[in-house]
Amino acid sequence: MTIEEAITECGNIADLCEDQAKKCDLTDSYESAVAGREGECADKYRQIAEWLKELKQLREQTRWIPCSERMPEEREWIGTKKFGTTISDEVYVTLETTEGKRFCDHVRFQNGRFSLSKQAELDAIDRGIKAIAWMPLPEPYKEDEDGKRGIRCSN
Repeated sequence: MTIEEAITECGNIADLCEDQAKKCDLTDSYESAVAGREGECADKYRQIAEWLKELKQLREQTRWIPCSERMPEEREWIGTKKFGTTISDEVYVTLETTEGKRFCDHVRFQNGRFSLSKQAELDAIDRGIKAIAWMPLPEPYKEDEDGKRGIRCSN
């Protein structure tokens, strides 16, 4: 089962629970209790679906993207007119030396290559270094609205 299928399945189960709750005779104490449980069931499955959506988004944000698949998006910058170049945001990149050793660094790409300052730094290590894969940098840390840190679950 894929995460998309799990999200859909949780939504379907929540809908079924809500439908069952609506069918109950609320004047009957037993059926009223069943309706309450079905309502809770729907809420829980909707919450699970939301968590799965968040998980899917996090997976996409932290996935290594092979350079053969695509390179980071570049945009114009202050040097575009003068130098005729575009530049990417800073990204994490897995680099490989000519000996096959791999390491990570953060770089900007300029016209599909390492930015000039980073290229000079990498040339000092090994002239044959190439980019294998990359991923966007994470968002900077922020405290929650109430000043607490960490992951919180909503009810």
